Amino acid sequence: MREKELKGLKYKVNQLAPDYDFSKKSAVYKDGGGYLTDGKRGLLTDLNSGWVGFMRSEGVEIILDLEHPQPITLVGATFLHQPELGILMPREVEFSASLNGKDYYLLGKIKNPKPLYTKEPLIQDYFLEVEAYEARYLRISFLTDVWSFIDEITVKVTAKGSATQDITSKPKIEKTSLSDFDKTPSPDVKDMHHMVLIYSGDTYSWQAKDFLPYVGYLNNKTLTLEDYLFDSFLFLPYGKNASGYSFNHAGEKPAQKEHWLAYLESLFAEGTNLYGLDEAVEILKASLNDPYYKAKVEIAIPYPSERQSNFGEITGKRLDFTTQNPQEALKNRIFAVKWYVEEAIKRFVAAKFKNLELVAFYWLEENVSFSATPFEADLVKATAAILHGKNLAFHWIPFIQAEGFREWSEFGFDLALMQPNYFFHPEAKGDRLINNARLAKKYGLSVEIEVSNQVFTSEDYRGRYKLYLENALEYDFNKTLLAYYQETSLFGIAALSDKPRKREIYDWVYQFISKGKF
Repeated sequence: MREKELKGLKYKVNQLAPDYDFSKKSAVYKDGGGYLTDGKRGLLTDLNSGWVGFMRSEGVEIILDLEHPQPITLVGATFLHQPELGILMPREVEFSASLNGKDYYLLGKIKNPKPLYTKEPLIQDYFLEVEAYEARYLRISFLTDVWSFIDEITVKVTAKGSATQDITSKPKIEKTSLSDFDKTPSPDVKDMHHMVLIYSGDTYSWQAKDFLPYVGYLNNKTLTLEDYLFDSFLFLPYGKNASGYSFNHAGEKPAQKEHWLAYLESLFAEGTNLYGLDEAVEILKASLNDPYYKAKVEIAIPYPSERQSNFGEITGKRLDFTTQNPQEALKNRIFAVKWYVEEAIKRFVAAKFKNLELVAFYWLEENVSFSATPFEADLVKATAAILHGKNLAFHWIPFIQAEGFREWSEFGFDLALMQPNYFFHPEAKGDRLINNARLAKKYGLSVEIEVSNQVFTSEDYRGRYKLYLENALEYDFNKTLLAYYQETSLFGIAALSDKPRKREIYDWVYQFISKGKF
């Protein structure tokens, strides 16, 4: 069978969730005109040698026009893999074809031939041979994790003949568009509804008076609590402690056992943090005459970094997370997590808080990277098993379109809440919030509300904060568990302010929580 390769084909590119900020960054590696079908392959060491880059935006589909129906025998795409730059080969590429440009039929899918944790840079082909299916249009679809770089698309056809296959005999693809909501997050996650993030540790600690505007709605004239406010409190450390040791993946000094333990000790220090919250809830209960009310508590689990070679000893065993045997490293990381969880539970039980209930733990690392280590997902699944065995929930707040956000439930999380990362990025536009909400709905996540002290001084940021609340109402995220990121004690500062526009920031969140409007 004589084949010929088609070059110079015209095509169009669609991003599934186009984002102004991501598109602006992607434009640095934009298509110079026909790059994908000019027959020239990009170079491994030069990102500007014909590669076209796409940053997040959910995924990409490229539609090629063959000008007239032709029997296709091979279709393929070439991708770059440079994990140190966040450029990852797709986990899967889908090839489909159409006669009319509307109805597409699946030719096949190719999974990544090499694992994403492959460290060395490489150029990877995804080639699919087919049996002379006649079609005019070809569609190449793939999801992005961080960056996807594609260069050459290969299409081979043969002359028409008796061997030509009917494309409509292949499975028809009923693609789910971004606006089609597949899943709705659980409305009841351990009876948690509105969870505020409480950053604590050696950098900042909370007293009962600090918690009062959070446990209930505080009248700033009479300083009395008039209603409930946040029902759940997530205690988590800053990214680094005062000595520069990191509790997440970032930084040159991954935290060790002594730093994990020091954070737990700060949470359970007499008179502060958990004890302060317990005291504040006692005051709320007296104010509202509700003797049985308890606030929900969630505690963050520091990230056991694969770069930590000397975590410390637990029950006489020295833990190394970097060992040459990846399975041994995984066991050590799980061992450290289990010790931490059990230590936290033991301390919580011993404290005998009257007004607090420990219901969940939180995975501090904000992505589950398929390119980090061979067993990253296994680490999270093992953590989920530990917690579920103790009847505790497991939550995660990934940054926008972080690696693994689509698979959150497969990892064992009871709920994931995706950060829009809109408030802190001046280049981001309103489409960021909309697409984040639609993706969250599509994959069954909830979202996080984000606000920093800029809301007190900038009309732009004041408007951004308001958009978060409006977006959460529009997409019904107030009917599931919502997380609230605030800069340190922002809501408390607003609550105590005698300046109406500053106080309004607090009143908005109260009206949003209590009345579903503001």
